[in-house]
Amino acid sequence: MRKQLLVIAFVLLSTIGVSSVSGAPPSQRGDTYIVVLKEPSVVEKVIELTRGESRSVRRQMLFSPAAIDYQRSLETSQLRTLRAFTSIGDRPGRLAVQGASSPEPPVTVLARQSFLLNMMVVRCTEAGLSELRRHPDVKVIYQSRKRQLHMDSVPLVVGAMAVWDLLGGIEAAGKDIKIGIIDSGLDHTHPMLSDSNLTPPSGFPKPEEFSAYTNGKIIVARNYVTPEFGYEEQEVQTPEDEMGHGTAVASVAAGAFVSTFYLPMQGMAPKAFLGNYKVFGDPDTDNRFSRSEAVIAAIADAVADQMDVINLSLGGLAAPNEDDIEQLAVELATEVGVVVVASAGNEGPRAGTVSSPGNSPAAITVGATTPARTLDYVLEITSTQATVPSELAQVEYEPAEGSSHTITTEIGPLPIASIKPFDPTAECCSALPSGSLTGKIALIRRGNCTFREKAANAVAAGAVGIVVYQNVDEPLVIMSDVDSPPQVAVMIEKSKGEILEDFLALYSANIVIYPQTQLFPYPAAKDQLTRFSSRGPDIFSLEIKPDLVAPGQTILAANSDLGNAPVSGTSFAAPIVSGAAALIQQLHLNKWSPAAVKSSLVNTADKSTTWEGEPASVIHTGNGRLNVTRAAEASAMLAPVSVSFGTIDQASQQGIEREIEVTNLGTSRQTFAIELVEVTPHPSVKLSLSPVALTLDSGEKGKVILKALTTASLQYGVFEGFIRLTPSESSAVLTASYWGGVSVPASSTVLSVKRDGTAQFSSLPDAFSEARPGSTIEIRDSSVYPGGITLNVNQDGIPLTGLTLRAGKGSSPSILADSEGVGLLLNGVKDVTIDGIKFRGGAYGFLSLWSSGRVRNAELVNNQHGMWFENSQIRVLDSTIQQTEMGLVALSSRVNLAGMTVSNNSAQGIYLQDTPALIQKATVAQNQAQGMIATYWLSTPKESALGLFDSIFQRNSATAEIPGGIAVDVSSLFKGNLIKDTAGSNGDGIYAPGDLPAVFWIQDNQLTDNTGHGLYTTNGTQVHFVRNRVTNNGKFGLYLKSSAGSVSSSWFLGNTTGIRSEDSDLDVSNSVIAQSTSFSSGYGIFAKEGQISIRNSTITQNRRGVQLDSVPTHLVANSILDQNSQGDLHGAELGGVHSNLISDGMFAGSNGNERWDPRFTNALAGDYSLRDRNSPAVDMADPDYPSGPVDALGMERSVDGDNDGQPKPDIGALEYGSTSWVPLVLPVLSSSPQDFVGIAMVNTAQEPARVTLKGYSNGGSLVAGPYEVDVASGTQFSKLLTEVLPGLKQGWVQITTNKPDLMSFTMLGREGLIYMDGTDLSGAISPRLLLPEMKSDKTTDTQLYIVNPNPQSVRVDIMLHRPTGTTPLRSETIAARGAYNPKLSGYGGSVSGGYVTVEVREQLPVFAMEIFGTGASKAGLLALDMTRPQSALFAAQLASTQTVDTILNVINVGATAVDLTLEAYDESGSLVKTVKEPRLAAGQQYRKAASEIFSFGRDVIGWARIKATDGELVGCLRFSDTAGTFMASLPLQSRPAREFVFGHIAQTGETFTGVTLLNAGDDYAQVSLEVLDHTGVSKGISLFELKPGEKRARTIPEYLPELGEQGGGFVRVRSNSPIYGFELFGHSTLRFMSAVPQQVVVY
Repeated sequence: MRKQLLVIAFVLLSTIGVSSVSGAPPSQRGDTYIVVLKEPSVVEKVIELTRGESRSVRRQMLFSPAAIDYQRSLETSQLRTLRAFTSIGDRPGRLAVQGASSPEPPVTVLARQSFLLNMMVVRCTEAGLSELRRHPDVKVIYQSRKRQLHMDSVPLVVGAMAVWDLLGGIEAAGKDIKIGIIDSGLDHTHPMLSDSNLTPPSGFPKPEEFSAYTNGKIIVARNYVTPEFGYEEQEVQTPEDEMGHGTAVASVAAGAFVSTFYLPMQGMAPKAFLGNYKVFGDPDTDNRFSRSEAVIAAIADAVADQMDVINLSLGGLAAPNEDDIEQLAVELATEVGVVVVASAGNEGPRAGTVSSPGNSPAAITVGATTPARTLDYVLEITSTQATVPSELAQVEYEPAEGSSHTITTEIGPLPIASIKPFDPTAECCSALPSGSLTGKIALIRRGNCTFREKAANAVAAGAVGIVVYQNVDEPLVIMSDVDSPPQVAVMIEKSKGEILEDFLALYSANIVIYPQTQLFPYPAAKDQLTRFSSRGPDIFSLEIKPDLVAPGQTILAANSDLGNAPVSGTSFAAPIVSGAAALIQQLHLNKWSPAAVKSSLVNTADKSTTWEGEPASVIHTGNGRLNVTRAAEASAMLAPVSVSFGTIDQASQQGIEREIEVTNLGTSRQTFAIELVEVTPHPSVKLSLSPVALTLDSGEKGKVILKALTTASLQYGVFEGFIRLTPSESSAVLTASYWGGVSVPASSTVLSVKRDGTAQFSSLPDAFSEARPGSTIEIRDSSVYPGGITLNVNQDGIPLTGLTLRAGKGSSPSILADSEGVGLLLNGVKDVTIDGIKFRGGAYGFLSLWSSGRVRNAELVNNQHGMWFENSQIRVLDSTIQQTEMGLVALSSRVNLAGMTVSNNSAQGIYLQDTPALIQKATVAQNQAQGMIATYWLSTPKESALGLFDSIFQRNSATAEIPGGIAVDVSSLFKGNLIKDTAGSNGDGIYAPGDLPAVFWIQDNQLTDNTGHGLYTTNGTQVHFVRNRVTNNGKFGLYLKSSAGSVSSSWFLGNTTGIRSEDSDLDVSNSVIAQSTSFSSGYGIFAKEGQISIRNSTITQNRRGVQLDSVPTHLVANSILDQNSQGDLHGAELGGVHSNLISDGMFAGSNGNERWDPRFTNALAGDYSLRDRNSPAVDMADPDYPSGPVDALGMERSVDGDNDGQPKPDIGALEYGSTSWVPLVLPVLSSSPQDFVGIAMVNTAQEPARVTLKGYSNGGSLVAGPYEVDVASGTQFSKLLTEVLPGLKQGWVQITTNKPDLMSFTMLGREGLIYMDGTDLSGAISPRLLLPEMKSDKTTDTQLYIVNPNPQSVRVDIMLHRPTGTTPLRSETIAARGAYNPKLSGYGGSVSGGYVTVEVREQLPVFAMEIFGTGASKAGLLALDMTRPQSALFAAQLASTQTVDTILNVINVGATAVDLTLEAYDESGSLVKTVKEPRLAAGQQYRKAASEIFSFGRDVIGWARIKATDGELVGCLRFSDTAGTFMASLPLQSRPAREFVFGHIAQTGETFTGVTLLNAGDDYAQVSLEVLDHTGVSKGISLFELKPGEKRARTIPEYLPELGEQGGGFVRVRSNSPIYGFELFGHSTLRFMSAVPQQVVVY
């Protein structure tokens, strides 16, 4: 039926369904994938061996015995691979989704191909896919995509009859040419698809299985609609046509002559053979969509069946060429001699809507024009009260979807009534008075609610039918999801609906609706572009698509139900071109290449097509409307057939060139006159063409070059036209279209939108069409706007890069999607901002494909999927998703989320697959499945790394398939989160199954009151569990199964079992495990198999303390096991138990173990600190079993608890008398009254910190302070040193705090901002330090600062190392808590270069730093730790220009010589140059300027990597201007971090602050940079991405343009992957500059 033909042909984006999106969260059953193997297919091998050969030679080899033998060898190889695939075992614990069916094997091979592509179609689970990805035979894996159908006799219109005459008349047209129709099947009984005068060629029909569905014309009949190709089971399992679409398409391409009710008709090549390749099935099921694997198999079989032409009247959302396997299949088919024709799609009239595979460069892509008449369904309005307006005499209508709404008989006359008396909006979105429409047809306006709701409200008021009129001047749509009753549900145009409204306001009227079997002709202008025809350019490549157009509206075609009927859509324009291609091939004895056929059709097309009365643009029509007569006369080939300059966004002095190759296909020498026709010139672009003539012998090739020169000042606009080639020996003039755009951001342009028409635009699509890159579209009302909106390019085809769509001040607009549609789709557009929009309803509220941008202040409600991202990079800020099915889904994307609320969704709140993500300050609550799943299928755990900060996951529900409120198997950092009240029998707080090695860093979180485990890890997961509180979980606080990890400074209270470890390697230190009181499993720690180490922990008040079951390798040391009711320690061996307090007496008196009361402060109240210094645990830990620098509260571990003058660690988790985190050291950097020393501290802990500053003299006496201040969590304390310790003139400052993670920074400056420099602060660094920058002469003198913060004196040896040798400078005794601050000149003589080492004889750590430079050019640098050298160092700053240079300073502190490699990268991460420096000797310093090292020959700004295999390197960098005005220095870094701060901001009129960030890793980093004032109030946050190797250096206002001046405050940087960073302060005149490295919170 025609309805079935058109139901998808007129699908607009307003009705995109779930099937239009490529991926979906995985099911336990598995999804379908196409696995391409590394060995080349038969087609690929033949292409490789026949480069440059003719089509006939290539096809001859393709079907040669050698090719058959090669295919057999491939199939044998495939069998080996198949066995390997099917033997893959599923690993337990990988993530699936809610509602999954019963498990299947990890990999099931459904189908195999080796001819076109060497591939297998598989269904696999997540674990299976992960294994496939690593299999050595696998080249690439594609996920299956779904495609929709793109829904006259026109030979006279396109000039086919003249070609028929050349071929011997209609009885010969198409003879011996084979056309493959990949579609919904063919009706072999239809008169147009059978021909008794045709006999199948030898070897046909194929295959034997379906020979009953072939005849003399249809010589191949294949069916792919089977489960092996990803379809549902269906009743019909043959190639017969269930939809009618394929039959209609085939009849247009090659239908036999028939006489119809309308006029005699036949196809373009009526004597051609047809191949039936069915890829669409039951139209009432999901089989109405094709599958990628089926289309590819059909293309492969069509090539193997020696089809000459393939027709693809199908498509889906466009995808980039490299991500679309169907485009690859099309390319391979054309390479071996098959012409492939594809429909452009029916998503017009917007630009950038050509679908895939129509955007394949190899395909001939076809748009649609009008013939000279149209046919349509009509209804009629009559009245006895007045003359009806002529526009209502015959009104075209479109019936609603569904057989119950098909109008088979005449209806009426029936009264028709407006609902405006009851509903002024006329939209029928709310109830009408009962009985108000009894027996009447209701006239209703489209908009604001679904068609189903409108119909239901009308029927409830008594209506027997509805007529809905459009609310925009766009084509009619097929109303979906309308119930029956009413039977009558039709749509009419907006203009005619409004005329009818006006008439009904005055008069009564009746309606007559004529049946769909009765079509009325309407005259129409020839060669008008149809409204539905998809336009170009291709949104990814910006190449010109479609290639040409052909008639595609009301085309008479075969119809299974009605015999013959008119059809519309690019589906029916494409087979016109397919038939034309068959005629051209026949004319040239089937010897022309597909490229030659394509050129003959495209480059001879008529430039007669119009759109809205004007000549149509190149991006609308390609080269023009098909003219087969001229194509038959073509004697040359152009490749490519058109050229695109894409978009030009910057002036180019060299110009941009495009080349067209011309091949003389004639039999004699020809001269081509060449001219440029500029249809639309551009003032910023000057075009030139060369040569102006080209003489070529037969078969010879030549080149035509079109060059575009741009002016210095670019103006927005497009330029287009064509190159005309007039041959001397043929009447067929060839034209090749060109197109380009000049993209100038219109950042100051604001376009206003209001639905009532009082703004510039009343609809969003119209505003998008008119917008320019960088402009802002502002919605200035709170109306509900229809969904189905796509954002990619504007009406000129220029990408809307940088566009902002925002709600106006005080406005709250909504976008409402149809029930299976999309609210807003981003497809192939970059850097878009969506702000303040509400998305309601639809399958997808907000959908992004291959796009990037940010969404802020959005609200998504009642969608099936709130946000869905594929292959996109999206930042979401301060947005809400609720009452959807799945809140946010991201597949193969990169996301950065801050301040989101995701709640009350019926499935997962957040689902991330192959998606690296940074999430912070999110609230994810009350979702009926997991709050979040983060997993990988096609990537690795590291590539999909997750960073989760400061978020709340509460009252989410785990499922039977997937435990956990959060389920994650990618490498992750969780910091500062609350994970609470996970419901369900498997309600773990975090579930972390491993597969490939995944690393989890869990720090400063609360996991509490979950019904399952706090954290459950399996399968090789690596866990670092630091400073977490795990309380009152219904099962185990921490459950490790076949995993490995460490637990430090964590608290486990009130869980069923504290920690359970099975077949795992676990280290527990400085932790409290208490109150595990379950009768059956109330263990503090239970370990079975594997190995375990327990050090400095307190395990108390559990039912059992520690139970070791078959754990031969174990250590229990320096711990308290006390008051565990059924025993403290079971299953341990004496050799593994050292220096513990064990209350049940186990091993008492041996190995330092004792049965003594630890004297807790108040164990009943949960205070397990030691009561006083008389505790037997104080200072009694065995130093042979150290546990780290801090205790369970993050306080310093080794203090002098018993006052004997010797600081030692205690036994147990809590250090007695320790009130401070590791103390920091601040030297008094200057005592000059002209100088100032400032200090800034940021409390990054989750609780307030008490900070104490004490001033010590160089001799170690306390001379100032203490000064105490409370610093709230997340705030900054910033003062001058004279303000807090005014009496301190020399010496140093000890900074202590009762909370960990105090980030501190100091600044030295001179009044009047003559100079300023700063550095980060640390505690005692090491007993072996290195100071790398040494100089002492008349202009400069390096100042050393060495501080001994230990309670005992130390003796340090200070040595100067220069190329000439090592000189001992001094052996100095530094008093306890004393300092030594010499200048280099104090040791005598001048020094230029070298480095100084400081080594402590007692091996106690000390602090050291240096200040060097001249005048205002001063730099401070912390000493480098010689005990922690690295084999690779990174310089986040590398500037080598005419005015600035960078010195790299590297020292080999190892014992052997190494070969040094230095690599310079630019800011994009591209390697600029590599230099090898062989044999850097032990102790040798390598110090050179970047300009000398690399000899760039140009300005380079970027970064550097210095590495040596097995090297032991430390170093620094310094950069300065060549005039010596400023200088700054940084240590070379070796360890990137995922959270760090910069402790001060000076962004004023006189100074600037910049931040440089470097991602030196191999993975994308999702980054946030937040500026906070000193009180911790956020002043703005910037979310962005750093690509692998990318460096970003910006001032604070460049990161946050809305931020004004800010003196004070701090910067916090977070990333899902580790990155480097430093902060730069400078004077606005650049008279000084200071660089400060990142102050790390979490590595």
